[in-house]
Amino acid sequence: MIPACTGTQATRVRVSGTDYYYQGYAPPLCRVRADLDHVKELSGYEGFSPLVPGTRYAKAESRLDRDASGRLRYAWKPNTPPLGAGEEKELIAAGKMTSSEGFFQLRSVDSDKAVEAGPGSVEWNAFRRRWVMIVKEYEGLANHGIVWFAEADTPLGPWVYAKRILRHDYYNFYNPIQQHPAGNDD
Repeated sequence: MIPACTGTQATRVRVSGTDYYYQGYAPPLCRVRADLDHVKELSGYEGFSPLVPGTRYAKAESRLDRDASGRLRYAWKPNTPPLGAGEEKELIAAGKMTSSEGFFQLRSVDSDKAVEAGPGSVEWNAFRRRWVMIVKEYEGLANHGIVWFAEADTPLGPWVYAKRILRHDYYNFYNPIQQHPAGNDD
């Protein structure tokens, strides 16, 4: 079982004719086939990860999956957790990967400053005809909250630019989610 795949909102996604539940804090980097047999079978969960299949994050000892030319391979891999933004930062600091190889590239459309996305949700938006991500920003301050809006062509992104849509000085928006009707085919 991949611990990052539990306890979060699931989004149904159809990929090449197969239905999956995508899960994980935004963006959803875990998936399982959308039927009860697969959901119950813990080995059926996959992480979208740059780690060598079957391995776990181990700080500077982490094993990254690179092709023959040295290019980092992100892919759906069974029994392999995705990296979190903090783990990715540690691997960049350790020289195991470059910042341009990182998955987490979200920036403010207004200031071009990096946005460290926290809990949130990703759903298909039929009106926008795009995947929409609503996330809380991690700022380390418990007494206020900032919520960001971003759009992408797929539930995995690329998530590049976000717009700050909400700020509250006395509430932290600990887990903003959204709900939209089905219809999120390929």
